[in-house]
Amino acid sequence: MSEKFELSLGEYLKTIQRGEVVLVEYTSDEPIHLILHMILRYLKRENIPVVILDVLDHLHMFRNHLKFAGVPTDLIDEARVIKIGGIISDRNVLGKIDLTEDPAVMRTKYHKTLEQLANEHEYFVRVGLGMDKLLRMAKSPWDLEVLLGTVSRPMIGHEKSWGIIFVNTRVISEECVQELREIASRVFDIKLEKGEITFTVVKSVNFDEYGAAISIKAQELQDYLGK
Repeated sequence: MSEKFELSLGEYLKTIQRGEVVLVEYTSDEPIHLILHMILRYLKRENIPVVILDVLDHLHMFRNHLKFAGVPTDLIDEARVIKIGGIISDRNVLGKIDLTEDPAVMRTKYHKTLEQLANEHEYFVRVGLGMDKLLRMAKSPWDLEVLLGTVSRPMIGHEKSWGIIFVNTRVISEECVQELREIASRVFDIKLEKGEITFTVVKSVNFDEYGAAISIKAQELQDYLGK
């Protein structure tokens, strides 16, 4: 069952086009680290380079949750990283962005690093972790617009990559959630109920996919990934 779930997820990820921005919504209750690991497994299997946008050391949390679950962390350890804030060092840091910097400077540094990747690779995927922490810093609608305009909106239509953003919807306002949904070309909702993880398509470029869902027992998936 776990292998079938992974294959189904992999086949779906293959349909995502360059330039898309994908939003993965979850809450504090879901074992989202397992979903991240499956996506990184798929990218590794397909030999697609990945860069992780790590906001305020969120990657450190994901790495340790995988470790505690008995799941290998090598896919995270090998990934190249762009850090936004935070103090914990990672192995393959391509660039660091200080949250005290002017938004224009942040944007320039971020896009300069992505240009470096675009020059090195024909195709790569961006994985954003901790974006909700960044959005919580917005103290006004204008601040929110600046943050989204710095990291998310400019990446729509990127010719050499697509991006996936993980967001905990419980720690940001409904306004933030709706802003992100508007930006995203696809939205996935992850829910854990009665020990079962359900992956649901909330929004897609293909209208017949709306509401489509696949499920797996959480413990079964964790055991499978830990082999």
